[in-house]
Amino acid sequence: MYSLGIIFFEMCYTPLVTVMERGKVIGKLREKEVNFPLDFATDKNAVQVSIIKSLLSHDPAERPSSTDLLNSGKLPLKVEDETMRQALQSISDPGTLHHQQVMSALFSQSTKEYKDHTYDPTRSVLSRHDIILQGMVRERLTEIFRHHGAVETTRPLLLPRSKLYNRDIAQLLDQSGTVVQLPYDLTLPHARSLARQETLSPKTFTFGTVYRENPAGGQPRNHGEVDFDIISYDSYDLAIKEAEVIKVIDEILDAFPSLRSAQMCFHINHADLLDIIMEFCRINPAHQPVAKEILSKLNTGQWLWPRIRNELIISGLGILPTSLDDLAKFDWRDEQEKAFSKLNLLLRGSNLVDKAKAVFTHIRAVIGYLKQFGVTRNIYVNPLGTWNDKFYRGGVVFQCVVDSKKRDVFAAGGRYDSLIQSHRPAIRGIAEETHAVGFNLGWEKLFTSMARFQKNYAKLQHKKGEDENLGPWVTRRYDVLVASFCKTALRTHGITVLRELWANGISAELAGDASSPEQLINSYRGDGISWIIIIKQGSGSSPGGDRCLKVKSLFRKEDAELRVVDIVPYLKSEIIEREKKERTSALPGIPGVLSGMKSLTRHPSSGGEISGRQAGDDGDARVRILASDRKGRKISKGNIITAGKIMFTLTTLSLAILTIPQQPKAQHPHFSQASSAMPRLPQSTSVMTSSMQSNMQAFTTQRPGVKSSRAPLPSIESTSPKSRICS
Repeated sequence: MYSLGIIFFEMCYTPLVTVMERGKVIGKLREKEVNFPLDFATDKNAVQVSIIKSLLSHDPAERPSSTDLLNSGKLPLKVEDETMRQALQSISDPGTLHHQQVMSALFSQSTKEYKDHTYDPTRSVLSRHDIILQGMVRERLTEIFRHHGAVETTRPLLLPRSKLYNRDIAQLLDQSGTVVQLPYDLTLPHARSLARQETLSPKTFTFGTVYRENPAGGQPRNHGEVDFDIISYDSYDLAIKEAEVIKVIDEILDAFPSLRSAQMCFHINHADLLDIIMEFCRINPAHQPVAKEILSKLNTGQWLWPRIRNELIISGLGILPTSLDDLAKFDWRDEQEKAFSKLNLLLRGSNLVDKAKAVFTHIRAVIGYLKQFGVTRNIYVNPLGTWNDKFYRGGVVFQCVVDSKKRDVFAAGGRYDSLIQSHRPAIRGIAEETHAVGFNLGWEKLFTSMARFQKNYAKLQHKKGEDENLGPWVTRRYDVLVASFCKTALRTHGITVLRELWANGISAELAGDASSPEQLINSYRGDGISWIIIIKQGSGSSPGGDRCLKVKSLFRKEDAELRVVDIVPYLKSEIIEREKKERTSALPGIPGVLSGMKSLTRHPSSGGEISGRQAGDDGDARVRILASDRKGRKISKGNIITAGKIMFTLTTLSLAILTIPQQPKAQHPHFSQASSAMPRLPQSTSVMTSSMQSNMQAFTTQRPGVKSSRAPLPSIESTSPKSRICS
């Protein structure tokens, strides 16, 4: 810097022509007391003199560095730099004269063509089945939340730039020059809303999108998130509400087969307990927020304690090695009573033990309520566990963790009363005491696990030779395909059938032109259909015809011919049977994967309800019609009814045999021995009407070529009261 002082003097002074003159002037500058030429040390050159004197100081410590010199304000700015400074001031300060003009100029510029393409949506990697499965996952989550009395709400899309976030924020500038951001999570927008107005429901849930900055520009990165929250305006039973939120996560794990068999557990901690540990380890309170942010990654993925320790060292917090050694003693998890004993032992001898007792009591209460709620998964106390400490200060913090070799967080949350309080405006009319607890769940991660499960299930069904479109979580777009090989019939009678199905709550779609049933099956099997209605050509295809519709059941692998008036009851009965089979179906090790899940494709019908059993109800069915097990065989309605009558008659005849009056044992010794072993019918079922007898005898005699080898049925009068049969 000394040489820079000499050079700077020569730049500012008149040229020194001779070597002697230069040596004489420079020599005076190198003296202990710097002597400038009289024509240079003027008021005009006061700034230059000051700079050169500081650079030519004989004490190196007194010489300014390059940075000090640039920041001193003594060096003149370029014209461009001054213009930029004024422009930045106009943008950042709304009170400047040109602020609105600068904003107008920014928002009036046209979009460059190459930039326009960066905002086009990229090609989706999701298939049609994935989109349907996403909707099914969302419906199932909604059903769980509604069982707890929660109502769905929305979150605002834009909010002022928050200082609670440090990186990856998707920021925007509005026309007034205000910096705003897209939601980084769904908790902060909710907390801001609760701070300004009371909620309409104590339990809420929301599906939304959260955003992250895209370094390459264009659309910000985003993913789906779902939040469940419980809000109260008093401090009663806060532990119960915290336990219920964790219970909801537990129900989600049970509701989805891809998670039910996974090794999952809960980590629970309290923000006050972590503060006590930080104080015990002598970590400066000013450095604790950064240290907690680093600790939030502990034991997830590759972030084990050695890596966390290095991160704390290079973060520049100045944490002593002895403090890090003490902090490492709390890197564990355990069941509640064992954990409390360890903590008491580690904190022994300090005045922090009494502070921790209140925290232990609260955590013990939460875990106790969880056990009462029936949560059987492992619940661990994790002393260093933290999650977004800026939100959950002073409250319970919990995580649902995939308990594998490389742990991953499935859902996380806690109590964020302090976050609400920090955004409360200084106005009246809003409850001063607002409590809220909730969790965040990246539900796209849940969808990914279900997509993997569904793919594996389809492979298993294919390997077993069974229908891939029948089973748990089948992505079914609709149930019935209405088709015809006659273009005219398809666009006339097909629309009539389609309208009738829609009116009765049966999901259906009109097929395109096709020439064979095989072509229909190959073209539309991917939609998950279970039945194909084919409108037959010819005179019998009129809506009033006797057999104008052919129903091809992919569910039963059989065909049936029905009239139009019979199609809705038939399909409703078939849908009930299919849903019952799907509800009771299971994978190995995953019993009842559809237990508790209502149908996602069947809707209540507006009319023509089928009496009898509902889906999943065995009822008291005395007579059942069993279809043939032969695949591909045509079965008409008449054949089904005839087979049913025959089965009914044979059953009744078998029962009637038991009503023949018993003879003395001496006359029929063998019969008496056999009849004594037969079960006795209850007296309440021992009445047979004469009309039933006549109908049965008429049915057997009306069939030509059939001769009965049995004796005529006994009359009502010939039977004793104890041996009569009830229909």
